[in-house]
This record gives sequence, structure tokens and C-alpha cells, in this order.
Amino acid sequence: MAEKKLASYMRKRQIVLNMMKALEAFCETFDASASDEVPIRLELVEQCKTDYKEIVSKIEELDLEQKGESMFKSLQEDAEFFTRFCKVKGFLLAQSKQEAISTMNASILGTTFGVGGQANPQLRLQKVDLPTFNGDSAAWLTFRDRFTSTIHSSSEIPPVMKL
Repeated sequence: MAEKKLASYMRKRQIVLNMMKALEAFCETFDASASDEVPIRLELVEQCKTDYKEIVSKIEELDLEQKGESMFKSLQEDAEFFTRFCKVKGFLLAQSKQEAISTMNASILGTTFGVGGQANPQLRLQKVDLPTFNGDSAAWLTFRDRFTSTIHSSSEIPPVMKL
């Protein structure tokens, strides 16, 4: 009876290891078109880890006679699995962050500019009263100070728009 359970857990462990190999293959052949799969793959990696830990603990309960080289081998396999887990999860998290950044940049550009870089007509900006100069030489210093502080010194306005 215990041998059947042990064999069953060993098969389940092999299934988890095969799933991890598939995730590693995904990471090695990753391209931007597969970025939609990254969140799902992250969940799979976590599920593999929890399943692996659970299966290994059940195997250890059933196989109490592990000694010496057998014990050392299983510890090495555990260490190898968790190294592989960390590499795959790290890669997927990096891709997830990269995708979030590119999505954020696209949404910012999409709200600011429409197709072809044209300003989005639905975007309403706050009205800014620009300083005006009426030609009175007594008002020149006031105009110049206001213009310099609101327009010329602003780092948010590109130099081309300041002309």
C-alpha cells in the first residue's frame, strides 16, 4: 500500500518537474508576442512550487528509510528545483514589470496624443493665462519677469514651444 502511494507521489513529482521544464522552455524562447502569457505563467510557477513542496513532504513521510546517498540526492534535487524556480520566476517578474512600464507609457502617449502624434481633441487642459506685453515700456520688467517664471523657466515645456 505504501509503495503504491510512494509511486503515485513520485509520478506527481515528475509531472511538476516536467511543468517546470516547460516554463523554462517558455523563458528561453520568450518573445514580445507572448507577453500576454506572463501573468498566467507566474501563477503556474507558484503552483509548481507549492505542489513540489507538498509532494516532497509526502514522499519523505512515506520513505522514512532514506539514508546516506539517497538523502543527499533528494536534497540536491530540491536545491536544483528551487534554483530553477528562482530563475524562471525572476525572468517572468522582469518581463511583467517591463510589460507594465510599456503599457503605462503607451497609455500616457495614448491619452496625450492620438494616432499619428496628433493632439487628442477630447483632452481638456487647464487654461493658462500667458503674460502679455502691450508695448508700454514701464510694464516691460513685469512682463519679462512673469514670462521668465511661467514659460522660459518651465522644464515641462519643450524649447520649441517656448519660441
